[in-house]
Amino acid sequence: MDEELAECLLMWVQTFDVVAERDSVQALSGGQALSEILHEVSPVFFNEEWMSSINTDAVSTNKHLKMSNLKKVLKAVISFYNSELGLIIQENKKPNLKSIVEANSLVEMGRLLQLVLGCAVNCENKQDYIQAIMGMEESVQHGVMTAIQELMTQDNSAASQEADTDLATQLQTALRQLSEAKQSNSELAERCRELDLQVSAAASY
Repeated sequence: MDEELAECLLMWVQTFDVVAERDSVQALSGGQALSEILHEVSPVFFNEEWMSSINTDAVSTNKHLKMSNLKKVLKAVISFYNSELGLIIQENKKPNLKSIVEANSLVEMGRLLQLVLGCAVNCENKQDYIQAIMGMEESVQHGVMTAIQELMTQDNSAASQEADTDLATQLQTALRQLSEAKQSNSELAERCRELDLQVSAAASY
């Protein structure tokens, strides 16, 4: 995860229509926007009861509350992968929450957003989120797809290989759907250009 990739994921969360501010690492570090996004992704799993556990008072100025909220978000995301997808998130894929809270680390927030992205492209309404990604500018699309590929990267420990293989299978499906959607968009754009030319030619007669 590098800063450029993290910036793409920061732009990706802007596609969600949530109340809480989400336009910066500092805004996201309070945890409210992330909880709202997760609730939208899976309202059954990230339900109202869980949402009510997220602190909302004076979070922007209280690092202890920020850390508490982010821990709840990360724990719930890991639980989603485990119970809903049958996947285990390895330690090397987890973000350093302290760096987010203490230093507004863009890279570590990117790692957290990467896990949230994995939830979005593997939920029941994943097609909606894939379409939203395809509506973004091409460089951001590429960054988001790269983030999915990074999630699929295996580490070297034998104990994690089976879990990583399962993760790769799940996310490879999402990546293929992204590529297919991109191809369909390209074909549609080409067809529109052809029709434009035909209309122009007809008009010239």
